[in-house]
Amino acid sequence: GAGGLLSNITVQSGAALLISGGISTGGENYGGSLTLNGNGATAGQNGALVSGGGNNLFAGALILGSSATISADAGELTLSGSSAVTGTGDLTLTGGGVGTLYDSLEHTGGLNVTGGGTWGLLGAGGTFTGATNITGTLLYIYGGALGATSGTTLAGAELILLNGSQNLGNLSIAANTRNIVRASGSTTLSMGSTINRGVGGTVTFDILEGATVTTSATGSGTNNILGYALVSETTGATTVTGMGRINGSGNIVRFDSTTAATLTATSNSSGTDYTTLGNAGTLIWTDGGALTNRSVNSLTIDATGNSGQITDMGNTANVLTLSSGALQFVGSENGTLTGGRVGAADSELFIHQFGTGTFTIGSLLGTGSSSLVKDGDGTLILAPVAIVDATTAAGSAVVTVTSTAGLYAGQTITGNANIPAGTTILSVDSPTQITLSRATGVLAGTVATTFPSATNTYTGATLINAGVLRAGSANAFSASSEVTLANVAGAALDINGFNQTIKSLAGGGATGGDVLLSGGATLTIGGPNVIGNINYSNIHTSFGGLISGDGNLTFTGGGVIALTNNNNTYTGQTNVNAGTLVISNMGQLGATALVAVNGIASLSGLPGGMLIVQGGSAGLNFDRNLSLSGRSNNAVGLSLLNIGNNTYSGLISAGHNTEARFGSSFGTMTLAGTTTLHLGAGNAFFLVGGPGNLVIDALVSGGNSAATGLYKSTTSGINNTMVLTNNNNNFVSDVRVDSGTIRVSHGGQLGLGRSGSAMRGTGGSFEIRTDDPGSFTSRNVSGTDTGVTMLLDRAAGGTGLGTQTVSVAGVPGYVGASGHIVFNEMFIGTGGGRTLTFSGRNGYGASWNGGLDGLLTTATNGAPSVTNSSNGVVFMDGSVQVSSDGTSRIFTINGNGETVMTGFIRQGGGAGLTTFNKAGNGTLVMTGSLVATPLNVAAGPASSFTGSTNVQAGTLLLSGANATIGNTKNGILNGVAGGALQVGNGGTFAAFDYRGPGETTAKTFNLIGTTGAGIILANQTGATGLVFNTSAIGAGGIGAKNFYLGGSSLTTTINEIAGVINNSSSGATSLVKFGTNTWLYAPAASTYAAGAAPTWVSGGAANTNTFVVSSVANIGIGSTVTGTNIPAGSVVTAINGTTVTISNNITTALAAGTFTFRANANF
Repeated sequence: GAGGLLSNITVQSGAALLISGGISTGGENYGGSLTLNGNGATAGQNGALVSGGGNNLFAGALILGSSATISADAGELTLSGSSAVTGTGDLTLTGGGVGTLYDSLEHTGGLNVTGGGTWGLLGAGGTFTGATNITGTLLYIYGGALGATSGTTLAGAELILLNGSQNLGNLSIAANTRNIVRASGSTTLSMGSTINRGVGGTVTFDILEGATVTTSATGSGTNNILGYALVSETTGATTVTGMGRINGSGNIVRFDSTTAATLTATSNSSGTDYTTLGNAGTLIWTDGGALTNRSVNSLTIDATGNSGQITDMGNTANVLTLSSGALQFVGSENGTLTGGRVGAADSELFIHQFGTGTFTIGSLLGTGSSSLVKDGDGTLILAPVAIVDATTAAGSAVVTVTSTAGLYAGQTITGNANIPAGTTILSVDSPTQITLSRATGVLAGTVATTFPSATNTYTGATLINAGVLRAGSANAFSASSEVTLANVAGAALDINGFNQTIKSLAGGGATGGDVLLSGGATLTIGGPNVIGNINYSNIHTSFGGLISGDGNLTFTGGGVIALTNNNNTYTGQTNVNAGTLVISNMGQLGATALVAVNGIASLSGLPGGMLIVQGGSAGLNFDRNLSLSGRSNNAVGLSLLNIGNNTYSGLISAGHNTEARFGSSFGTMTLAGTTTLHLGAGNAFFLVGGPGNLVIDALVSGGNSAATGLYKSTTSGINNTMVLTNNNNNFVSDVRVDSGTIRVSHGGQLGLGRSGSAMRGTGGSFEIRTDDPGSFTSRNVSGTDTGVTMLLDRAAGGTGLGTQTVSVAGVPGYVGASGHIVFNEMFIGTGGGRTLTFSGRNGYGASWNGGLDGLLTTATNGAPSVTNSSNGVVFMDGSVQVSSDGTSRIFTINGNGETVMTGFIRQGGGAGLTTFNKAGNGTLVMTGSLVATPLNVAAGPASSFTGSTNVQAGTLLLSGANATIGNTKNGILNGVAGGALQVGNGGTFAAFDYRGPGETTAKTFNLIGTTGAGIILANQTGATGLVFNTSAIGAGGIGAKNFYLGGSSLTTTINEIAGVINNSSSGATSLVKFGTNTWLYAPAASTYAAGAAPTWVSGGAANTNTFVVSSVANIGIGSTVTGTNIPAGSVVTAINGTTVTISNNITTALAAGTFTFRANANF
């Protein structure tokens, strides 16, 4: 080892010295000392000095610079300095390994021993006077090792005195803990004048031959009984265990119950200990009815020589008060205590079952905060029966009883001739009133009535420290009691074929503390199994005992329980109805075939259950069937939370028609291809986002064509990916993505859903990674939920490329099918702004055929849009129809990609579409080539749109024989009079590219950019020119700008601007001619206007673009107009009498006032 190489080391607070692998260091011959401070937490360690494995030795002096921790994490740690532990502060010894301290204790402070491992104190003669606390660990000591400690506290500890003498000071026992104090042969262990104890705390004094345990404290009653203490006395090879007492010499010894007074029908003395030894048959302990409540110090049920002995306390209202809290059973024969109630209200009850016979209690146990401790190796059966006086009225279902303790709805009634056989309790109305399930046949009278299978109601803990606690009837255990089993051999909870309910379950381990589910019965953990029960959401427990049998487990109450025994064998169903069940190994679920996680839809506001599967990075195979319903115990909860790279190979189904939420917080969650994910008939499966991903190889079936079946929601706010891989999925519901990504490579993976919203979402993405683009032809995509993104690309690991071409008419397309993903109908949606966005790589694009009616979108409000940001081509093979709820709407095609629309802009009902926007730097090609058929109502030669078309950026290209602008009839952009063709947006360049048949149009052309440029390209191939007549060229955008005329039409074809080109209100418009074709600028006199300022007369309501003025004199088409509530950049597009139509939609109604129409003047 390091030996003398180390000396005078100081470990500062938060730091740690870690020794591992067989280190020996710190010899005092070299001046070695170690000064410790703190617990090493900042360094990520469990102490300031830590033994990390192997047999390690520190032989130097230990000095406490302040309170400090030494941890034997693993292996063995030996501390063997030749001087005492000195310094100031508390010394904490902890860890799961073995540690031995040979130094005596002379520091100023306390001693804490914790951690679950083993520590030895083998130094003696120290001056230690501080307090000693031993928690959850084994401590063995030499006599004097604890010096003159001021007091000792035990909390789930075992303390062993190996030799000599030791005074522990005043002894304290922590609540609800089981402790052992052992005095080896020829030792003396003494304690002070008080033994303080928390509720449920117990201690066993294991006194070997020749040892003595003394105290100056006192016990209860004339025999100084310690009701909470057991004493095991060993003489030679024989050990006898019994209830503890303090004898006249101050020694703690075993109580010999054969010396107790014999119980009679009149016994009633709070300081006297009684036994039933010698009683035969049934003792009616009521003194002929004169004795109701009774008190004794302790009671021993001893049926020796009288098997089947019964002690009956009569009516349930008769209370047995135990001054010491102790009820003891001894002997090899069977005995029963029945009737009355054992234990006063809010009292502790210690039942020591040392007999080999069976002890049955048919009485109720305590009330209020009463608690129960079961110890001793024998079996205790609880089969409570309530016996009360019931007063009935003829023909009435209302019954007055002396007490409703132990009664509950659904309980049967016997022994009362005034109540018809088969009658049950409908409700418990008050402490003295019940209502029967029937009134017919009820007679009047008062009769002592038996209610079998009564239930205990005490709310204190139930501790099974040893032996078996077995149910003898349904509901025998208290549904309001937390049950903890000790990790000792033979300790068990047995429901014995009867349904039972408890508040919580904890404890147990590899050694014992088991649960037996027998007879197909159900153990419910978490209190009453009713909807909305989250009464115990603050309870978090872990249970490591073995669970066996053919019964079922149900979890409710809202708390958290982790099962940790990997060898469970129970075969019944596991139900998680409220609260959380955590598993990390499939063996923890035994051989259960179905795990049902039940909850309520989030809209109802009621909680449900959660199953957490913690498989870590290695993952586990969850091979059980799962039924999932609702959410867990909060509005954003999950019924199944995956943690780790886990695979689910059992059938997974929706438990009901609302929702079933599941997700992954870490790792990849895989639903195996050998199983099925079955959707419910309503909104069934919701994937709540998380860092973990989900791969669904399973066959997805079921669902409802009118609802969402798979839903990736935004609840967690974290993006992840869900991958569908099964080409044979046959579910019929929608798929919705609101966050992250849903990835598919084949249309069959999206099931058989054919609704208009089969693929939908709000903010999420569908990632179409495919080498089979034709498999999506029956799929409909919708932005009905405000918008979804479609990412288009070749299959992961694929080699496909979207090879594109452009026709001589300027229409882009694909060479072959590669890269061209074909969908059915596109539906942008209703309500608010709706957006469909396309992105992609490797030249991949998509097309929609518009379905049988040829319509690509219907939006009743909001501002729908389609954005193409892919490097492929998006084909909108249909017409776009925008309806309205009375509010005017704007439809936008956006993006930097190339988009082709074969149909027309169609007007819906209501105020309808007022503006069609082309935005983004890409090109929108409109061909008007959609062919009309009897089913295709959206096809045809013309648009029904009457509003303005805004080319804000990029290029709007009209191409083909039907690609006409229109205005008064037949056009892609307009089918009737009205609207303007507006180009530009701020400083952006925008172009209108005409490749139609040639036409003369009255369409108003408006330059709405500020400093940018508006471009008209005449690229038609025929001899007919493109002529803008009768309308001035407006310059609605403020600022100087350029107006470009160009193209490649024949030089002999005359394209013409027949209206005056206006300047804006703040800058001149410049005309630029480029290209090889011919343009004529010949503004007609009629297009000039002097300008005017008429007053408003009427019209101009919100969501319209017409109003009546006092005069239209000196106003021309293309004139800019300004005034209160007039939209910026507006120009006149039509004049009919004194009614003026402008290019932009009015958002706020016009009112009385004057409007300025600027003069139309040559640029």
